[in-house]
Amino acid sequence: MITKEDIGKLATKQGGVYKLSYQIGLTPTQIYRLISGESKPSYDTIQKLIELETNDSNGNAEVENETIQT
Repeated sequence: MITKEDIGKLATKQGGVYKLSYQIGLTPTQIYRLISGESKPSYDTIQKLIELETNDSNGNAEVENETIQT
């Protein structure tokens, strides 16, 4: 489940609310409402947010907190 805190962190990571809104097809006002908890994301919005959260700019999945064995 993606939380409003996660959305705020993702907005920061993507370069701000305006860039995030452009990337997922929402208005900045809608993003602010999601971050404040005033509204809840739709299923489609959640999918887009998760996709952005798990893919870097090259389209490669990011791995966090994993140990790499050599």
